[in-house]
Amino acid sequence: MAVVDVTPSLIGVAREYPEAGRPLECADRCASARSATHRDARIKPFEAEKTAHSPWTSESDASLEGWKEISADVYTARLFRNACLVNAHLESASRERVLQPFASTFSAWIVNNYLYDGRPQDAIDSGVAWLAHWNRGEEATLSGLVQSWMAEAFVLQGRPEAAVEMLERAAAMCLPDTVDPAGDWLRIGGICESMGDANRAAWAYERGISTRGRRHTHQDLTRGLRRLHDATRFVACDPDDIASAVYRALTKGDHQALWTLASSTHFSLGQVGGEFGFTEPEVILPQLIQDLCASMVRGNPLDLIGTGRKRYLLTEGWAGRTFFGTVMLDLRRSEQGWEWCGVSTTVTTPGTRALQEAVFGPPSTYENQPLEILIKAPWAAGVSMQAGGGYQYWGTLAARIGSLLGFLADVDLAQRPCGFGPGGFYYGEGSHEDNRFAIDFSRFNPESVLDWGRSNISLNDPILAVADGHIQEVEARGRTGEAAMDNFVVQRIWKSAARTPITDPPGGPILNIPGLRRSANLMTPYHASYHHLTGPGRVPVLPGMFVEQGFVVGFCDSTGRAGIDHLHFEVRDTRLNELRVGSPPFDFLDPFYTADGNYGGTVRPSPMDGTDLLDGMGGRCVPSSNQIRIMRTPRLGGLPLLTSPFRDRRTMCEYLLYRLTGRTIDPSDAVDPRVVEALRSLCDLIPIETGGPSPDDHLTGPSAIPCPNWCRIDGCTDVRSDPRNCGACGRNCGVDDEGRPNPCRMGTCI
Repeated sequence: MAVVDVTPSLIGVAREYPEAGRPLECADRCASARSATHRDARIKPFEAEKTAHSPWTSESDASLEGWKEISADVYTARLFRNACLVNAHLESASRERVLQPFASTFSAWIVNNYLYDGRPQDAIDSGVAWLAHWNRGEEATLSGLVQSWMAEAFVLQGRPEAAVEMLERAAAMCLPDTVDPAGDWLRIGGICESMGDANRAAWAYERGISTRGRRHTHQDLTRGLRRLHDATRFVACDPDDIASAVYRALTKGDHQALWTLASSTHFSLGQVGGEFGFTEPEVILPQLIQDLCASMVRGNPLDLIGTGRKRYLLTEGWAGRTFFGTVMLDLRRSEQGWEWCGVSTTVTTPGTRALQEAVFGPPSTYENQPLEILIKAPWAAGVSMQAGGGYQYWGTLAARIGSLLGFLADVDLAQRPCGFGPGGFYYGEGSHEDNRFAIDFSRFNPESVLDWGRSNISLNDPILAVADGHIQEVEARGRTGEAAMDNFVVQRIWKSAARTPITDPPGGPILNIPGLRRSANLMTPYHASYHHLTGPGRVPVLPGMFVEQGFVVGFCDSTGRAGIDHLHFEVRDTRLNELRVGSPPFDFLDPFYTADGNYGGTVRPSPMDGTDLLDGMGGRCVPSSNQIRIMRTPRLGGLPLLTSPFRDRRTMCEYLLYRLTGRTIDPSDAVDPRVVEALRSLCDLIPIETGGPSPDDHLTGPSAIPCPNWCRIDGCTDVRSDPRNCGACGRNCGVDDEGRPNPCRMGTCI
């Protein structure tokens, strides 16, 4: 495909697409959402959806089955990073009469497939063609998605002005099915800040503040606007510099320096393994300084943990009322530089809990109806994860401090299937006051009980669909460690997962796709949300895609408001309403938490894979029987995505698992042995046709040191320094924010 400047084409599309040019009317429509009436969190009856469509016919059934099969084909291609191989088949499928309800969706997927495979110009060209062809009102939701994807392609090309223009058009549409219209304005402001255009960034933040959106998005917008006007902020060019400055102030007891170094706009309190919440330094620093006087703080400012735009300095020796044991100092990078943006605790003392209530609000309890669907755990079979456990971690350690028997008991606890460490929040704890029945899941290395800061091994764990359903929403632009953007997937669960018949109409949002709206009677009121996923280019699912239980929806990371890698998981019911009261002028029901707005209120995800998760069970290990679903060679066109040039089935299996998880199953790779066994067990699920010459047949003699076969396919031909390391991995890991190559170890980007 020819590389051309499409700016004139975009202008032509804008002229033909009048919906993108009414920002003032859009703002008026968005403002009307604030007049919703507050209600208690209780089940709300729904009227039957009044949709005019013909009864189900054999053609309708064929359309639905065709959509499911093509979804599986696209999922397979994206899972193994060959997304563009199915674009030709998507194009032909969009022209088939029986698949017409999904034609615009298939065409939109083509745009994202190009973006997913790192071909931004092709994504832009196909996006222009999509906007020129699908110029109808019912395609408005997809239009916003396509424009957002095109904007991301412009960013990859180093054309921020074009990206801002495209996002402004998407934001101005203010689509009724869009959960977070203010998110586009937040993205625009961030791009403008990176360009050094503070005035335009401030304008974007102000526009976003006046637009309907998630409560967290409004917090980011207001704090971003404050940051632009704060001339006293202390920023550093390197995370080691800000870490050294803060550590020096702590060890010297320099209170004035601590006040100077603390971010005045983005300071926060967090729980290791959970989420952080923004507050003001005046809320936290007085207690931190008071506890500092009773503590002997120690640490190493040159030995930071974390990746991307987040780093953490571990400090030990805290012995105060609020900050006790090990405390993490959170360092994050904004568009201007690195800042000290808060603290994260590992134990929850009575003083810590009081401080969390001051930041997150007092805990509350309410009941909900029993979960009417059967769900699996959202991770692979053979792996266990700890459900929350942040509050319980202190109680476990309190009786063991300074005791040899206590240490041995801790070592014994670490041998649990999920290990032992400071987990995140459980029901209603800390930041989960916003989503009462959400749980933070993580796991720990049993061999690192004395070094818990590096014992969290949740990073890159495959996150699986808990039931059959379709993908409602995807956010996948954030990079590893990105604090300003949470990569997540929202899935609508279908009735095949119901344990009892669900008689109430499901209600809630459905993507503006004709085929999905005609299928509303097959859906449940439940949505599953998977948060803090890695990206970009690591989420293999797309909006409007059907997924089966066990499909990989992403990989575990720490994007968004996460402290250390973990999975934030929740199930929402559109028949519930949760009251969300913000600060003026946002004293209204957040549409993200309301049944008549979007996904409804959270419900207790119990039992999960047969494990009860009731009140007071934080810290419990949850095993999984959820088998990763790896599809066969795509049925539409028979592309040889999973055919093997290897004669050995085991070698090909290792390659597929490497592409799937980013890990080898070489025992020398220092991976948890239980994970090695879990990965090996997946080989039975992979239908592989072996045969043909092996790529290493031509390598003979001691002079040739071949890469492992799974790495050779990625381009490695010879590694003399370390047979386990792949040259191709180093080329594919990209660069960090400072332009330095991201590290690669044993074939895996780290």
